[in-house]
Amino acid sequence: MTEVEEGEIIDCPSAIDHLPAPLLTSVIAFLPIKEAARTSILSHTWRFKWKSISRLDLDSRSLNMKKSFQISKLPFRDSRVMKYHGNNMASIVQQIFSSHRGPILSCRISHYLIQCRLNVDRWINFLNERGIQKLLLSCHDYIEDEFSLPVDRFPFEFPPGVFRSTSLKFLGLSSCLLLDASPFLGCNNLETLKLDRVILTCESLIGIIFNCGHLESLILRRCRGINDIMICDTNLKILKLIQFDGLNEVNIKAPNLTTLVINGLRCNYMNAIDAPKLRFFSTCGFLDDKEEEEEEFSNDDDKEIFIPNSVETNMDLFARCIGLSREHRPTGSSTFENLQKLIINVDMYNSDRAKEVAFALRICLHLQELDIRMERQYSLPEPFYSQGYMVYDELWQKEDSHDCVAFHLKIVRLRGFRGEYIQLEFARYLITNATMLKKMIIWCHDDCSKRGAEATRGLLSAPRASLDVHIVLEPGPRYLAGDFEAWESTLR
Repeated sequence: MTEVEEGEIIDCPSAIDHLPAPLLTSVIAFLPIKEAARTSILSHTWRFKWKSISRLDLDSRSLNMKKSFQISKLPFRDSRVMKYHGNNMASIVQQIFSSHRGPILSCRISHYLIQCRLNVDRWINFLNERGIQKLLLSCHDYIEDEFSLPVDRFPFEFPPGVFRSTSLKFLGLSSCLLLDASPFLGCNNLETLKLDRVILTCESLIGIIFNCGHLESLILRRCRGINDIMICDTNLKILKLIQFDGLNEVNIKAPNLTTLVINGLRCNYMNAIDAPKLRFFSTCGFLDDKEEEEEEFSNDDDKEIFIPNSVETNMDLFARCIGLSREHRPTGSSTFENLQKLIINVDMYNSDRAKEVAFALRICLHLQELDIRMERQYSLPEPFYSQGYMVYDELWQKEDSHDCVAFHLKIVRLRGFRGEYIQLEFARYLITNATMLKKMIIWCHDDCSKRGAEATRGLLSAPRASLDVHIVLEPGPRYLAGDFEAWESTLR
C-alpha cells in the first residue's frame, strides 16, 4: 500500500462515480432536494448534477432552514409568521427553478397557499414549459380543524386554463377551491386526477370531467361542498370515492370503468352502477399490494385508509351496488356479472351481511379473486358462534355451490380470522367447493384465542375440491416472526 503523508489529498473515485451520467442523475433524483444539492461537494463528477434531475420534491418542511420549524405548530392566524415562512419558501423554490437545467417530468410542491398564491401560477407555467408529466400541489398550512372555514378564508382558486398542458398526465390537488371547472379548460391530455380535501360543487365536478376529455383515473377523497356525485364519462377506467359525508345521491355511468373503490361513503340514495366492464370492486380505500399503483412520491395519505364505523356504511353501499334494495330484494343489476376481483370488509356475524356476501357470489359469475376483511362490530356471547345459527347452515352447508366458486375462483384471502364457527363454515365451504382454487391465505386476528387458532389449523385437513390448492395460515399482524405454529404456541 502507498503511504500517505499528513495533509495529502488523494482522489479515490468510487464505483458509483463511474456510473453513466443519466443513471447517476436518476439516483440523485430520489433524494430530498436539499440532500441532492449537497451531493455537489462529493466530487467533480457529482458537482451540480442535481440541477438536471427530472424529479423535484419541494416540501416546505424540508426546504425550511430552521430545524425547529414544524408546520403543525404554526399559529394559523398569525399573519406575520405565515408571511415570513411563505415568502421564504417562495424564494427558495424560485432559486431552485432558476438554477435548474433540462426537463422536469415530475414535481411535488407543498406550499403556503395564501402567501404563495401569486407564485403558484408562475410555478405551474414554468413546469409546463419544462414538460411536466406529474404534478402534485398540496397545502401544509392547512389545519384539519379549519376545514369549516368560510370560502373567502379558504385556499385560493386557480385561474382559468392554468392546467392546460400538452405534457401533463397526472395531477394531484389538496386543500384548494374548485368552484368552477375553468382551471381545466383545454386540459385534454390529463389521464389521472386526484382531489383530496378540495371544495367543489356537483357542477364543477361535471365540468372538470368534461374538460378533461381523456381522463382515465379519478380519485376523490374527503372533498366537501358537493351534495351529489354524478359520474358520466365514456373514457373513465378507474374511480375511487373515499370518505364523503352528507351526500344526497351517487350516480355512476361509465361504460369502460374497470376499477371501482368505495370507502366511507355516506349517501341517501345510490343508483345502480352502470359499468358493464367492471373487473375490480373494493370497499377498502386501497388496491391490493401487488396492484397498487406505485407512487413516485412517498405520502402517508396514500397508505391504507381506516375510517371508523365505516363497515356498515360500506356494506350498505355494497348491497345497493350489487342490486339489493334495503329489503334485500334483487333489483336486477348486471354490473357485477363480469367482476373478477372483489375486496370487501364485512361483519360476517350479521346474518343480513352474510346473505349479501352469498348474493354477491351468486351474481359475480366470473369471480377469480376474493378478499374479505372479517370485521366484528359487537362482542358476541360464546354460544353464538360455538353452536351456530340456522341461517349460516343454510348459506354455507345446504346451498348448492355458486358458479363462480365451482368454476372460476382461484385466490381467496381471509383477514381478521378468529377461528370461530361462522368463519370456519365459510372457509370450509370455499375449500370443499372451489374446484379451481389455487391458493387460500388466512390471516388471523391479533385477538385470536388458542382455541380459535387450533380450529383454524383444522382447515388444513378439510376435504378439498381442488387438488392444486395451497392453504397458507398467517399469524396476527402484530406477531413479526411470521411463523403460525410459533405464534400459536404463544396464545392462551
